[in-house]
Amino acid sequence: MKFNRLTASLKIAILFALMIITQANGLAQSATELVAHYVEVTPVGDGITYKINLYFSTVDPSGAPMKDILAESLNLLEDSQRVEIKDIGPASEIPTNLVLVIDTSGTMFGARITDAQAAGVNLVTALMKPGSQVAVITFDNEIRTQINFTSDQKTITDGIQRISATRGAGACLYDAIHAAVQAVSTLPVGNRAVILLTDSRDETPSLAICSSQNINNVIKLASEGNTRTPIHTIGLGTDIDNELLRNIADQTGGYYLFSPDSPQLTNTIQKLIDRLNAQYILTYLSTASPGAHTLTLSVNQTGPVIKATRNFSLSPLPAHITFTTPLEGELVGDLLKIAVSLSTQGQTTIARVAFVMNGVEAGSDDTKPYELELDASPYPTGALTVSAVAYDATNLEVARANLNLVHAQSAEAPTSPAEVATAPGTATSANSEGNNLMVITAVVLSGISIFAIVFLLFLLLRQQQKDKGWNLENMVDDERTIPAMQRRAIISQADDHRKATSPEFESDALGVLTIEASDDSSLIDHRFEITKSLVTLGRSADNDVNFPGDKPVSRHHAEIYQISGKLYLREVETAGASGAMPPKYGTFVNQKALEADPVLLKTGDEIQLGKRVRLRFESFVREINADSPTSDDFDNDMTMADDIDKTALQD
Repeated sequence: MKFNRLTASLKIAILFALMIITQANGLAQSATELVAHYVEVTPVGDGITYKINLYFSTVDPSGAPMKDILAESLNLLEDSQRVEIKDIGPASEIPTNLVLVIDTSGTMFGARITDAQAAGVNLVTALMKPGSQVAVITFDNEIRTQINFTSDQKTITDGIQRISATRGAGACLYDAIHAAVQAVSTLPVGNRAVILLTDSRDETPSLAICSSQNINNVIKLASEGNTRTPIHTIGLGTDIDNELLRNIADQTGGYYLFSPDSPQLTNTIQKLIDRLNAQYILTYLSTASPGAHTLTLSVNQTGPVIKATRNFSLSPLPAHITFTTPLEGELVGDLLKIAVSLSTQGQTTIARVAFVMNGVEAGSDDTKPYELELDASPYPTGALTVSAVAYDATNLEVARANLNLVHAQSAEAPTSPAEVATAPGTATSANSEGNNLMVITAVVLSGISIFAIVFLLFLLLRQQQKDKGWNLENMVDDERTIPAMQRRAIISQADDHRKATSPEFESDALGVLTIEASDDSSLIDHRFEITKSLVTLGRSADNDVNFPGDKPVSRHHAEIYQISGKLYLREVETAGASGAMPPKYGTFVNQKALEADPVLLKTGDEIQLGKRVRLRFESFVREINADSPTSDDFDNDMTMADDIDKTALQD
């Protein structure tokens, strides 16, 4: 009698527990449910941007999946900062990589393993799409891979139906889930999932721990790094750890569903199928730094705000090279300047960037900005491939980028048809040779015409200069009206053949420049006396004072010129296709950037060209209240400055 009463009491307790569980599940479904399943990260390819895909699903208070979700109805935060959603759409057509994990321990023997087989077949049939792959793992005291990843649905269903439970066996639950996550993470990126069907706890028949892994290891593997995988757990029967299975699902981005008996299992499986087939994929672009980050997704609705959070990490992007000049497919001449920008993350250190022309290294640069100027005349006319290759301190290649150009040699160095026919990479057929010859002829004639026009303009402007007969030293007492002063000198890019004149130290010098800092240590402390009305400074050899080893100094950077016995400094603008441009890295006087107006130089002034070249100026002309010139002096200076002709017209 005692035994019967005890049995009756136990049944009542079980029924009461089932009622509580059922009521709790009903309450859980009384509100909108949002689950962020999986974060997929893909580098864009520009060296700084990641493409982030977030797989998620949501169900309404009735338990039905929500459809037709728009980006306007969602709010997405990355590390608490709102980001713009670029795209959103159903993930129903995206292939799924799935591992089905089925419990075959002793407690599954009989009708329950039959139910699990039917549930597994239903899941595979409903979730497989073209390109999907499925694997099946079973577990009791051992972990067995029953079916390796395959897209053959018949092979999968036949294999599931052959599964059987083992009488008296334990359940190594954690080891089985751990093996499933490892397996699915080896497949290419895309939608992925692990689905677990079990009625057991992790224990041996003697109630000892069965697995070598623990719950924390399983959750960490499934929620971090490249192994991130949602685990959907389905509890069968009443002798299960509901909280454990729910925790596994919640922490990894999966669903937890409970089926206390066989009649309810079919409905439970259908709920999971409906939710997984109603997944969405949301896309945005991130420029966040490498490391751990958090995504928070919420649905805009009346009532309580529903949120789902998923952690993810960004790996350092590989070094990336971008050509800034010239551009892809551009027509270039013999004077070729190549410049690239380089982005790096993590611990990558760039030692140098080599520039390769048609497979042969033409030069390299070890400082930013990475650039190279070269004579392209030795290379054949036509297609020209330029490669920029970044190396680290161990001379290991860390990045490479290619650029295709069209080389058209200038009139000064024409290429004969015979040279074009025999040059590497040129066409060998008769038709190709004829086409190349026509192109070369047209380019050469165009070059000759342009050169002739430029030369005639040069002669005309030079003759006008001679006719003016301006003399800077004799203008002070001249009563003629003088044109307004040029703010900056402009130099033509064709002025590359002017030879430098070595400054001579003379007693009648107007001032002196002393080099205090330069990348070329041999120039430091050199003194240059200013003995002419116009002194040019720059990196090119045709300047009066040149700095060939200082790359941040422009080829024609600045000028010092005399008016009324005073010396002024101004920048030189370079005339190009996009207009007149000042020196890239600027000019500074006493650490103040030089603007459009020239600056009157005084003894002790520090002149800085670009980033590192510094010169100290000393005037040999007596200065009278130089810091406060009268308005008349200033007007005269500004009026007479226009007689300083363009540098291109200097003799």
